[in-house]
Amino acid sequence: MPQEKNSLIKTKCAICKVPGNSDVVYKANITLEEIEIATFSARRMPDRKTNQWVKCRTCGLFRSDPILKIDLSEIYQESKFEYSSEIYGLSRTYRRLLRTASKNIELSNSNVLEIGGGNGFALYEAKKLGFMEVTGVEPSQDAIDKASREIRPRMIKSMFSNNLVGEGSQELIFAMHVFDHVPDPADFLANIRASLAPNGVLLLAVHNVHSFSANLLRSTSPIIDVEHTYLYDKKTLKAIVTQAGFENVRVSSYANLYSLEYLLQLVPVKLPVRLMKSLRKLGILKLKTWIRLGNIYVVATKSVVD
Repeated sequence: MPQEKNSLIKTKCAICKVPGNSDVVYKANITLEEIEIATFSARRMPDRKTNQWVKCRTCGLFRSDPILKIDLSEIYQESKFEYSSEIYGLSRTYRRLLRTASKNIELSNSNVLEIGGGNGFALYEAKKLGFMEVTGVEPSQDAIDKASREIRPRMIKSMFSNNLVGEGSQELIFAMHVFDHVPDPADFLANIRASLAPNGVLLLAVHNVHSFSANLLRSTSPIIDVEHTYLYDKKTLKAIVTQAGFENVRVSSYANLYSLEYLLQLVPVKLPVRLMKSLRKLGILKLKTWIRLGNIYVVATKSVVD
């Protein structure tokens, strides 16, 4: 993808709202010429290519600085949905989170909106839980094309904004591993808040930049990636959601159901091809396990009176 000169732009802390005031944590190891559409495909296998990462001296929020000046809507429209092999585990995982977030919602009389949900597999889980109306916002045409017949008509091909659904129309809005990619988190949260009904619930799932795996792998961690603009821990995730005007903010870690094959692909050590072929032939790579690999979620509510 051709790039214009001077296409890198400085960023600022999304919590403190100031540029600079940060220390370099990881240096960049990617050039502009290496950036392509595939770089922004959801859940692609990690290639350990990243922009420079810094940490705010005041609040501790990690951010990519500088970032590439690109039109994300154009990029994500052309991105591919390429993680169908993990849908079973992700569906089970997100169903748990949706059940937690919706425990005080009267599902049969409620609307749910998912932002950036790929082919809508989590929306399908929400429908099975009993939500009256499900809607998905997804920019990738490839992902929408791969949605089930039941979910595809309920998906809007677009980046998220507050004019896509009626103001105050949703009882639950959720985004799974989307918030890490958002270049303007405050605007994103404001749009969600505007779309939520009074007492509506927000659910976000993100990577934990201070998880055991992230601290162990450091710059080789899959989350230190050119796709991500901000990375959170429990403290900064709670801070930014609270700052956006949400109440009853609760942050916790969660376990994912992953296949052994997917877990091995995350490790920054390439196993011998012969060994991988043998494990695949024996069916071992398809084995799945619940593991707290380093993900966290936040559940919060919109106040009755703004």
